[in-house]
Amino acid sequence: MKEEKLREFIKGKIADTIGVEVEDIEDRDTFSEELHMSATDFSDFLNTLGELGVDAQSLELTPSLSVEELMETVSSHVVE
Repeated sequence: MKEEKLREFIKGKIADTIGVEVEDIEDRDTFSEELHMSATDFSDFLNTLGELGVDAQSLELTPSLSVEELMETVSSHVVE
C-alpha cells in the first residue's frame, strides 16, 4: 500500500473512532495525549487495522505512540 493511501486510511479510522475531522489529526500527535484516546478507543482503532491485513494485537503498539510512529510500524506489516 502506498504511503499516502496508508496515511489517509489510518487518519480516517482515527477520525471515525474519536469523532474528529481528518484535518485535525497531525502526524506528531500521540494517541493518549493530543488525541485523548481512551484504552477502549485505542483498542477499537487497532481492530480496524485488520482491514489492511494487519494483526495489530500481535504488534507492540501503545497509546503513547505518535500517529507517524504507528504508520511506520504498520506499513511494514500491511498485506499488499
